[in-house]
Amino acid sequence: MDMPAHSGHGGLPPQASAGASARKAKAVHELRALFIIGVYLWLFFSVFGAYRALITQEVTRVVVFSFGYSALTALIVAKIILVGRWIKLGERHSEGFLIVSVLRKATAYAGFLVVFIVLEKIIEGLLRGEHARSTVAAMLGLGWDEIVARLLVVWLALVPLFAFVELDRVLGEGRLLALFWRRGAR
Repeated sequence: MDMPAHSGHGGLPPQASAGASARKAKAVHELRALFIIGVYLWLFFSVFGAYRALITQEVTRVVVFSFGYSALTALIVAKIILVGRWIKLGERHSEGFLIVSVLRKATAYAGFLVVFIVLEKIIEGLLRGEHARSTVAAMLGLGWDEIVARLLVVWLALVPLFAFVELDRVLGEGRLLALFWRRGAR
């Protein structure tokens, strides 16, 4: 009696098994990227928050809360960055000078983040029963100097991140990270 060819992978045919394996590999790749980007941004935002607290002499228990808030913010921003990668934000004109590609992507993603942040605040306001106009007015109430400063900090955080991403793309995915974690790398 002939048995159907199975992969031995839970009795699934080879095509179904390969599809499930590819989805699993993609999910692991995305989670790994979320983790790496999230940790990088958490460190950046936490150090900047600590710096700001030291400058303004607000070093209290609030700083500990700030580290937790920075972690949550970093995860949200990392997920937004992955959504941007998914829609191929900033992928056009990636040929040419590497620095131009890095600066273009950092700028595009900073703008993308601003859109998400504004939408988030408007939705938050609507859920509290506020009009969108009053929510935007409250955001603008921070003052342009504060808004521009925050935008510059986010952009500055994105420049080294995209420098790393673009270098990895040019060298071949995974090779740059391998260089960082290999002993005696030259």
